[in-house]
Amino acid sequence: MVKGFRKIVRILRREQGEIALFMLKSADTDIADYWNVIVSTPDYDSLTTKKALKHLVSILRSNLSKDVFRRILRVTVLKTDDPFTREINRAFNVKNSEEYIHLSVVSGIYIENAIIFESVSVPSAGKIRHKKKHSQNKMADVR
Repeated sequence: MVKGFRKIVRILRREQGEIALFMLKSADTDIADYWNVIVSTPDYDSLTTKKALKHLVSILRSNLSKDVFRRILRVTVLKTDDPFTREINRAFNVKNSEEYIHLSVVSGIYIENAIIFESVSVPSAGKIRHKKKHSQNKMADVR
């Protein structure tokens, strides 16, 4: 299962560049091995939630085995400045590896079990747009 999700992270990184958060959180159910996929990227910040979810679910469906895909109960796309994303980024710095979490509370959310594949602080899409606009203005002043 981990290998399949590592592939998804590589695909997202290739398509979108930075990933603020990619994690699997155990589903809040008595049935073992069912997961919530939680993702946050600057590129998804600039899309509607519906478009971001459609894109992510399409990648999951076409790149995971049917057995692994069936174990996903929920897919959540969060903004990079969402309090949960920011708190995970503060607590865990994970890049190109996995970190397993057991019995934790993060940003008021109980996490029984989770696997973090990526957790890196990145500028939100709004800040990126502001920087680009500001740097373009500076370039215009130079000319």
